[in-house]
Amino acid sequence: MNHATTLAGHDFVVTDIMYVLDRHPDPQWRLRSNFCNPHYVIAYCKSGQAEYHYNNEQVNVSKGDVLLFPKLYQHGAASDPHDPWSFLTVAFELADLQGTAEKAIESLPRCMASSYGYEMHELFGKLYRSWTSKKPGYLLLCRGLLMEMLYLIVRQFSQPLILTPQAHTIEKLMDDLQAHVHKTYSVDELAARVGLSPSYFRTVFKQTAGMTAIEYQNQLKINKAGDLLLGGYCNVSEAAEAVGFKDIYYFSRLFKKITGMPPSTYLKNR
Repeated sequence: MNHATTLAGHDFVVTDIMYVLDRHPDPQWRLRSNFCNPHYVIAYCKSGQAEYHYNNEQVNVSKGDVLLFPKLYQHGAASDPHDPWSFLTVAFELADLQGTAEKAIESLPRCMASSYGYEMHELFGKLYRSWTSKKPGYLLLCRGLLMEMLYLIVRQFSQPLILTPQAHTIEKLMDDLQAHVHKTYSVDELAARVGLSPSYFRTVFKQTAGMTAIEYQNQLKINKAGDLLLGGYCNVSEAAEAVGFKDIYYFSRLFKKITGMPPSTYLKNR
């Protein structure tokens, strides 16, 4: 299935969390074969192993794996009796803002090895601690943490899994470009910063970002300019200058190319 196509334009928010449970190893743990939870469920395997059955498939779950089930999804499971799993599980509800939530969740694998393993481990742990401590505002924090988990899952399956050793370096460079959106760098300058040849840099950057370095910089600049305009912080000329454009006409053309409308119309339609 083409996850990138299915997940494009998704927009949903976590509205409620029913429970957050920490299950300790239990050789006898199991779910009947036709079990259906009335809520969305996400789970994280902390240790051990389990076996899941769904959609005529048998899937082995091990440390670091993430499980994600739509509402009323029929499945069964059993802990490995010799190496029983321990896991965190969360039941939640979503508000579907664009009619895409159900389709997006269904398009994802039920069991996945996250390419953001450390981040998922930390998020699940923090979610459980926040849920059990129930300090003032804990629901806001818990919903935010769960949204971040879903974001990482969607991000992983909206683009190819990047295995090149330079991918982490490129992601750090992308963060730096976002922090200095008012500056503009050539491909040669960026390649030199990360110690790659310009031709190889182009390949690795596009693999990682899904677009060229120039397209990425332009996207960042126009997004930032749009935020400045909508926030009432400046006019069109000032917004263009704030993100590094000296030519207002070029800025307006690029703005229309990326957003589908010129800056003046963008303001009126928001």
